[in-house]
Amino acid sequence: MPQTVNLDVAIPAGIEDGMRVRLTGQGQPSPNGGPSGDCYCFVTVRQHKIFERDGTHLILRLPVTYSQATLGATVEVPTLAGLEELRIPPGTPSGKVFQLRSKGMPDPHGGRPGDLHVQMYIEVPTKLTEAQEALLRQLAEVENTHVAPHRQSFLEQIRGYFVPAEDAIENEG
Repeated sequence: MPQTVNLDVAIPAGIEDGMRVRLTGQGQPSPNGGPSGDCYCFVTVRQHKIFERDGTHLILRLPVTYSQATLGATVEVPTLAGLEELRIPPGTPSGKVFQLRSKGMPDPHGGRPGDLHVQMYIEVPTKLTEAQEALLRQLAEVENTHVAPHRQSFLEQIRGYFVPAEDAIENEG
């Protein structure tokens, strides 16, 4: 007759969703008086709040400010072992990925731990102080009067799309 048994199960570090843990001798007793069989526990791994998992690698989407990405900064990044400093070089684009070797999940089979991939994204503030808004408006004015070279060439490329038809005919003749 089946009965309920409570057991403590040691789950190996780094185990993945769908893996199983064998509990030797904890299964059904043999019908012929032999030893009990094994019990298999199938593991379901809950999704983490900040880390995304890719095998033994972890992915962290890290919000940074426009100022940090543009000017560079040193930020604290959460890892499984605690906080670690990461240097963001000046001019880091949104989407840039930094790799922290061996800071991912341990390999349950005894191999090298995975890496932590830190992907930057620029967080746009939804509320600004008066001082922040004033500074951003100043920056916007400077950007409009001093057009960057790649921006200027883009505008030159699309200018032809907006030339009136009669001007285009005159230019051809």
